[in-house]
Amino acid sequence: MPIIHTGHLVFATVHANNNYSAVLRLLEFGVSKQDVCEGLQAVICQCLVNRQSKVRMEVESFNHMPIYNRGSLYTFDHNEQIREMVNKGLTRETNTLENQLRKAWALGYTNECERGGEG
Repeated sequence: MPIIHTGHLVFATVHANNNYSAVLRLLEFGVSKQDVCEGLQAVICQCLVNRQSKVRMEVESFNHMPIYNRGSLYTFDHNEQIREMVNKGLTRETNTLENQLRKAWALGYTNECERGGEG
């Protein structure tokens, strides 16, 4: 990964299911463990969801038109956590997107469809 040796801040997008998978994807692409540990400052995994609100439902039923109100769920791992992923294979299972999605659904911020249910 020669670009990390330039001193510039570089952003990249990798399609993966979670932070650990994103780090593994870089290793699969041939990036060395040392380059990942030294050059990767953070990994953010993001999921966009439709927000659910009573006001939105009332306006939609009155106008018969959907109103799109998107929200974002994300997880964040910084350099030290990335080193643990690479060197020890450790991952944090508590702050997964699936757990955040369940919590958002339980609190009424999103609907069952967002969780992959029938809705």
